[in-house]
Amino acid sequence: MMILCKEHIGVEDRCERAYQVARSCGNALQAAVKQTCGGYEMDLCFATAADAKKGFTTSSFSFYLPALKSKSPKFNEHLAQRFTDIIC
Repeated sequence: MMILCKEHIGVEDRCERAYQVARSCGNALQAAVKQTCGGYEMDLCFATAADAKKGFTTSSFSFYLPALKSKSPKFNEHLAQRFTDIIC
């Protein structure tokens, strides 16, 4: 119990910082996809600003890359996985 209490110190601040980094990363990804893919608006599933104000500051998000229409589904799947591996 003592270890848990000791490690909890500052956890809210660490979560807030992680949220801000994730928000910045997500925004950068959206901007890069928009610029590279002819204005495509990539959806980003993430906690809203209203949620963050209430203290819900997750650092997880998901996104949907546009598929290349001239490529096979297998190619697009590989490309999406490669992209994810790179940003991780």
